[in-house]
Amino acid sequence: MPSEVSFPHMLKTYRRASSLSQTELAHVLGIPVTQVINQYEAGTRRFPIEKLVVFAEATGCPPRTLIRAWLDDYAPDVAMVIFSPSSATT
Repeated sequence: MPSEVSFPHMLKTYRRASSLSQTELAHVLGIPVTQVINQYEAGTRRFPIEKLVVFAEATGCPPRTLIRAWLDDYAPDVAMVIFSPSSATT
């Protein structure tokens, strides 16, 4: 079952809820160009998977929720294997 919201929407929602500006988040993630955060949130650029844990720590987003949303949007076949009910028993 896919996550309820898109990954880009989740990024924006958690960033705003944590009171981080796009500039502050870019700094935390080690991204030198703030515009890139806007592109991630708009869904026009793929968020790098290696930054998921840093984002989760900075915003308080549960890492599993964040990873699930990322996989649902960018690797749905992998998400189905990892998060399908039958994968819990294999």
